[in-house]
Amino acid sequence: MDPFTHTFAGGLLASGGLRKVTPLAAAALLIGANIPDVDIVVSLMGEQASVAHRRGWTHGVLAWVVLPLILSAGLMLFANIRARIKPATTIEPSFWPLLGLSLLAVLSHPLLDWLNNYGVRLLMPFDNRWFYGDTLFVLDPWVWLLLGGGYCYATSARRWQQLMWAVFWVVSSAVVCLNNFSTTATIVVWFIGLSSLLTLRIFVPGITPSSVARLALILGVGYIIINDIVSRFAAARVADEMAARGLGDVADIMVAPVPANPFAGNVVVEFEDHYRLGAWHWLNNPHLSLKDEALTASMQDVRVQAAAKALAARRFLMWSRYPYATVTSGAEGGFQVQFDDARYAGEAGLIRGPLVVLDDNLQQIE
Repeated sequence: MDPFTHTFAGGLLASGGLRKVTPLAAAALLIGANIPDVDIVVSLMGEQASVAHRRGWTHGVLAWVVLPLILSAGLMLFANIRARIKPATTIEPSFWPLLGLSLLAVLSHPLLDWLNNYGVRLLMPFDNRWFYGDTLFVLDPWVWLLLGGGYCYATSARRWQQLMWAVFWVVSSAVVCLNNFSTTATIVVWFIGLSSLLTLRIFVPGITPSSVARLALILGVGYIIINDIVSRFAAARVADEMAARGLGDVADIMVAPVPANPFAGNVVVEFEDHYRLGAWHWLNNPHLSLKDEALTASMQDVRVQAAAKALAARRFLMWSRYPYATVTSGAEGGFQVQFDDARYAGEAGLIRGPLVVLDDNLQQIE
């Protein structure tokens, strides 16, 4: 999920009452909710390094032990240094409660990341397998309204806080409105929700921040659970439809969430050597629509297998859930092999795989 969602989760845990457990509890929850994304530095390693190495070591089971220890120890060190520099402002956090809160915050991060169809490797470094929740799009405006709205109410008493929240709501509104996927209904509902939040904050200021934070967490978790149940039910319905159409043995089915529309989903049905792509919509009849042409995987093509040896291709295939390749002849001989993932076949430019150029002898051309 996006950094805002992770921050809202940690912030609501703090505002809901956990910040009172020990000094620096809020810092542990806010930092811990984001710290697994320290692996963003792998993006500097070159082409396709991000998809190959992110959401791995810092998101897996070993990190669930190491990161809380590092975070809580770092906060204890900060408190100690601060006490020496400014004795009058000494704070004395307790290590074990701080460690428990750091663990809770760190665990919230891979749990949220698991919810989308990008994937997360929860068992790293012991198992490189990817796990997918297929529940929420990586950026969900309704989660922003629920979690962000609760956190906004709980942390907007001061003028500077109000200014920061105003900037966030302006930017988030621009994201919701200025894109190619939001419908008029999406934009209307967004501003109704945002107006309701601002009205509540301005005219009903007496609700305790901790009560609002806990309610926002409950509503957010409820929204996630409903989306998860609906997604799994849709996948089961797609499986029934595939069996009814007699299209062959199905290896896997994905009904992935789409931006800003919890009623719709992108469908990928995996067969042995091809995919069928389509769309799911709860408000349409029929709910499932499949594209007429199958998407050939071509992964057994000797040209594709030769191109798959390239470093960028190996990195991409480490991450790819439904890989496929398109082979074209080069202008001056040889071949061009474009790797992609069927999850994003209908979303041009969102996530593309590498293009590998081969000569006539199937050797990579740098």
